[in-house]
Amino acid sequence: DSKLYTDKSYQSLMEIVKEVEDQINDDSSKEEIANAIAKLQEGYQQLIKQDDYDLLKQKIEEIEKIDWDLYTSQSQAQLKESLEKAKQYLQSEQMTTQGIYEYYYELVQSYGKLQLKADLTTLKALIEKIENLDLSLYKQESVDHLKAVLKEVKEKMSDDLTPEECQALLSKLQN
Repeated sequence: DSKLYTDKSYQSLMEIVKEVEDQINDDSSKEEIANAIAKLQEGYQQLIKQDDYDLLKQKIEEIEKIDWDLYTSQSQAQLKESLEKAKQYLQSEQMTTQGIYEYYYELVQSYGKLQLKADLTTLKALIEKIENLDLSLYKQESVDHLKAVLKEVKEKMSDDLTPEECQALLSKLQN
């Protein structure tokens, strides 16, 4: 049933069938017939079910719709690379069912590794609170330590922190 397979893979098989029909006749040798059978089997194995193709295509479309701003750039990079490879594969002439599933698996793995960016509101509020403190009330040694930690936290702080990294900086500053 041609509707079960991608147009491209089905058309490729039909071209092989036509070629074999044109070459084989009552005078064909056993070797010619064996070669024709092998060619037909190879063409049949290259058929790609439309459902398999659609599975990868839909995963690509799903991932392309995500709000990239919610995730760290490092985790985005891996997913974007997998996404690009999968898109190119769908355009490939050498597509196989196994290949489709390999790219699908790679996309799912990369998608699962996306890391949300942290909400820096609490960290920024604590930094502002510390910066507005009257530090003259404290011993110089503890003030120096606080300033060193504050400087370190500000250097490490970015819009690309994971929630865990943000929490670690917040804890360090609170301590």
